[in-house]
Amino acid sequence: MGSWPLALPLSVVGATVWPVNGVRAALDHVLGLIADAPWSGTLVLRGSMVMPAWVGDAARQPADLDWVVLEDQAGVDALDPYPYVDRIDVVQQWPEAADGAARYEMWTYEEFDTDGQRPVLPPEGLHWLREEDADTSPPYADLLERLARHPEAAPGLFLDAENARVDGTWTYAAYDTPGVRLLIPWRADGLPPGEVRLDFARDERLPEPPVWTLVPRADGASPVPVRTASRELSLAWKLLWLHTDSRDGRRAQGKDLYDAVLLAEAEDARLPARLLRRVFDRAATPEHPHAALDPAAVRRWDVDWAAFRERYPAVQGGVDDWLRRLAGALAVLDERPPARRRTGK
Repeated sequence: MGSWPLALPLSVVGATVWPVNGVRAALDHVLGLIADAPWSGTLVLRGSMVMPAWVGDAARQPADLDWVVLEDQAGVDALDPYPYVDRIDVVQQWPEAADGAARYEMWTYEEFDTDGQRPVLPPEGLHWLREEDADTSPPYADLLERLARHPEAAPGLFLDAENARVDGTWTYAAYDTPGVRLLIPWRADGLPPGEVRLDFARDERLPEPPVWTLVPRADGASPVPVRTASRELSLAWKLLWLHTDSRDGRRAQGKDLYDAVLLAEAEDARLPARLLRRVFDRAATPEHPHAALDPAAVRRWDVDWAAFRERYPAVQGGVDDWLRRLAGALAVLDERPPARRRTGK
């Protein structure tokens, strides 16, 4: 494993210079702990932490870990408890005979002991998970326990799981809870204290399956394999946010414009029209029932570029330059043939 410099050196990334600091060390550490957790399959990473995997050193410094919480992949069977029972004697009393189970039908040899019922037993040593026994606790509860056991993100940099704060309420998905934000303090000698921010969105639905992505670590250690939103979906989301913020009278964020340009200008960039339509369907409102990306309107988007430049002063060019670049890149994507599907051969 590599070691982290914590004295705020500068790292040259393309034509941009970013300060390397404890924030990234802390983010890398937390991401590694989540990737090793058994519940990591319920989360999909998106946002600035994934950008280095796609655009390399041009990516802006990651600011947080932005997660989409997947819906339960294995819901409770509507016929619970049948046919999934833990013991064969549950069905040997033939409780459904009055509901038609006694009708004549050919049984196999194995079914005589259960009077025709066809139970599905769990593998030896295991048992089926019942709805009342399902773990509905948020994943960050276990994460904080893992951080308490492994608080050191880098030499001299420690995360304080005991003083983590939660903003929002984690409840059953049936209540349509948008999600929560988790803030974990960290401290390091020679650096001002900071916080790691993790967002868990429970109101986002993926229009396509997640992909496996190797997320680079800034200390040079092996990248972390994580399920993420695809590059194409990430670009579509960025365009959606730029569009809706401008349309609804809010100023779009400069970071979304910056990321969208990098994603759209990538050599192997793609933006399937079907995916874009599915993403933009979310932007439909009674006033705008047919939301769609208007390439001609891209250059008119209202983006708060000054706030972005204040945080990233090394970025060159004004907002008009970056909007022009985005419009040009999108025009090229429209003319680019779709990527060929892999056949597995």
